[in-house]
Amino acid sequence: MKKLLEWVVKTTMFQFNGRFYRQVDSVAMGSPIAPLMADVCMNYVIDQTLAVTPPEYRPDLLCCYVDDLFLLFPNEDSLNRFFTNINSVHRNIVLTKELETNNCLHFLDL
Repeated sequence: MKKLLEWVVKTTMFQFNGRFYRQVDSVAMGSPIAPLMADVCMNYVIDQTLAVTPPEYRPDLLCCYVDDLFLLFPNEDSLNRFFTNINSVHRNIVLTKELETNNCLHFLDL
C-alpha cells in the first residue's frame, strides 16, 4: 500500500506555461486520491495536536471538513495555545485563523 501511495504521489506530471513539471511533494489537486489523503492528513494533525495540548486548552467544539476546521474555545488564551500547537505538527502544514467578530448566533426556523 505504501509503495502504491508513493507511486501515485511522485509520478504526477503537469504542464504550466508550456513546460512540464513533476509533482514532488503532496498530492496534486484534482487527483482522485486527494480527498482521502486530505482527510488522513488532517486527522493526523488533529490527533497530534490534541496529544500535546492540555485538556484545559482544547477546543469545546471541533468540526473538520476536508482541510477546514471550525473550533470553539472558552477564551483567547486557549485558542492561541491550540493554534501554536497545531502549526508545529508539520513544517509543510500551516493553518491560518479567522476569528468571528459578530459573536452572535443566528437560527433559522424551518
